[in-house]
Amino acid sequence: MEQIKVLVDLKKSADFNKCIEFARQLFTKYFTYDIQNLLRIFPEDHKDKEGQPFWSGPKRAPHPVFFDANDPLHAHYVTACANLLAFTLGI
Repeated sequence: MEQIKVLVDLKKSADFNKCIEFARQLFTKYFTYDIQNLLRIFPEDHKDKEGQPFWSGPKRAPHPVFFDANDPLHAHYVTACANLLAFTLGI
């Protein structure tokens, strides 16, 4: 419900800068906070039920990514996300 309210408020404001802010927040949520939370639950040295390393084979431990405006990939993600959001909301 909170996300729907945010989207409705974005639509009402019709401000592309707010779409950029929202996209930047999504970047931090998905690539920093969610990864940090996952690593709290399953640290890099976590063992599964059989005593084997949890992060082994095809499962590699992720590392949080902190937003860097100078990184073209980060800027492209935020730009693409903001454009999709704005287009979807008719901004």
